[in-house]
Amino acid sequence: MKKHFVVLSYVLIGFMTLSSCKTVRKLAADHNIYSIQDDIELGRQADQQIRSDIKNYKFLTPKHRNYKQVKSYLDRIQQRILSANDVPYEDVFNYNIQILKNDVVNAFATAGGYLYLYYGIMNMLDNEAQLAGVIAHEMGHVAHRHATNEMTAQQITGGLLALGLKIGKAEEQAEQVAGLAYNLAFLKYGRDAEEQADLSGATWLSKTQYNPYEMQGFFKKIRDAKRPPEFLSTHPDPNNRITYIGSVLKKMGVKNQGKLYEQEYKAFKKLLY
Repeated sequence: MKKHFVVLSYVLIGFMTLSSCKTVRKLAADHNIYSIQDDIELGRQADQQIRSDIKNYKFLTPKHRNYKQVKSYLDRIQQRILSANDVPYEDVFNYNIQILKNDVVNAFATAGGYLYLYYGIMNMLDNEAQLAGVIAHEMGHVAHRHATNEMTAQQITGGLLALGLKIGKAEEQAEQVAGLAYNLAFLKYGRDAEEQADLSGATWLSKTQYNPYEMQGFFKKIRDAKRPPEFLSTHPDPNNRITYIGSVLKKMGVKNQGKLYEQEYKAFKKLLY
């Protein structure tokens, strides 16, 4: 981690006068105590720990008969987003999609490029453009370093910021990183982070062949679901996000047109089983 003692002293002293989570998160984003390499290492270790938790995470593995087809399909979507040449750290972070067979309507990202998509969310969607919107949103969290920003904010609010910088030995640093890594899967981002991921995702999609307005489709399905996903309780209201994405695209002058790839997506979903 970066050892900006002067900045951190300012952060800790400044925190004494702060009462807003939004203010703390803004301060943390401006003074993230983690380096880019920390993002990469935390993401790598988080991935290892998530993979070892076979009770909660059931990964699609190369042993699955359609693994290569499923993985290449998702990688192609991600590559189309990266082709916009607008994604921060696209040549530094290892943007990599992993597939979870759990029937959960969710997706998440850790740090350094690691993205996780559940079967549940892929089965719920209607077309490839909607899935591209989900992937682009999660890439937004990675690109804007929301995981380590949030971890910095948590350390500020816990008064533990300086403690984390007193570690000198490499093996002790490794132990600390390992302890933090698994928590990346359970971080809850603030409204500003969610909006930033939506904004970036919509912007990147507008530079691909996909219809970027289909990013709204995902939130419409969540809004209309008879049984709302569990994560909805900690995320901004779907209606607000539908409105926000639409207004962002209209302000950019983006037309409501583009590819959906509905038939291709139907064929893709059959590969999951």
